[in-house]
Amino acid sequence: MALQSWQLLTSVQGHAEFEKLKQFVPDRHPLHIKLESILIVEVISARGLRAADGSRLDGLYCVVEIPGKQHSKFKTGIIQQNRNPVWNNTGILSDFGLGDMVVFNIWDEGWSIDNDFYGKLTMTYAMCANGFEGEMPLSEAGDGVQAYIKIRIESIC
Repeated sequence: MALQSWQLLTSVQGHAEFEKLKQFVPDRHPLHIKLESILIVEVISARGLRAADGSRLDGLYCVVEIPGKQHSKFKTGIIQQNRNPVWNNTGILSDFGLGDMVVFNIWDEGWSIDNDFYGKLTMTYAMCANGFEGEMPLSEAGDGVQAYIKIRIESIC
C-alpha cells in the first residue's frame, strides 16, 4: 500500500490529501522519509522581462526543478506575448533534502529550434525549507535588465 500511496503523491494538490496518503506509510519505512520532504511550489508571475531579440516575444514559461532529480521537475503553462506573465501554476517537488536547491528557469518557446533564455532564480535549502512567499530578482536576465519572479513555496515535513 505504501508504494501505491507514493505513486499517487505526484498528483496531490494540497496538504489535506497529503495527510491522508501519509497514513499508509509506516513511520520507519524508507518511503516515509521521502514523503516528509515535499515542496508545493507556485509560480505566480514574473515582471521586467526583456524581449529576446529586442522586440519579439512569443510564449514564456518557467521550468522548476531540483537539479539532479528528474522526478522533481515541472513546467508552467505558456503565456503568449507578455513581458509580465502571470502563470499561477502549482507543482510538487518531491524528495527535497538538505543541500538541495530549487531552480526556476524562464524560457521563451519562440519559433526557432532553440528556446530563448530569460533568467534564473536559484533558491537554497535554507531559503525553501520553512516555506517562502515573495518576489526575487532573476539572475542572467540580460545586460542592465532588472527582472523578477514571484513565487510561493510551502514545505510539507
